[in-house]
Amino acid sequence: MSTFNIRKILVPTDFSDTSLKAFDDAILLSKLTKADITLLHVMEDMAATAEIGGRFATSVNLKELEKNALNQRQKQIQQLVKS
Repeated sequence: MSTFNIRKILVPTDFSDTSLKAFDDAILLSKLTKADITLLHVMEDMAATAEIGGRFATSVNLKELEKNALNQRQKQIQQLVKS
């Protein structure tokens, strides 16, 4: 039987229940193997999808939307890391 050494675990997340379960599993695996965990969340390009109320967002609105989305994701990641 062959063995392998897990040193790093990459966990992509969209903060869905399924991805949070995968994060829990990664924590368990990390404890067993002493591997480092990297949590990855990719945000979509809001400029490509920013249509509000049937019209496209202005650049000012878009920047505010991106800022709010980034702040929300950062808070979610911090909550995951604390738990």
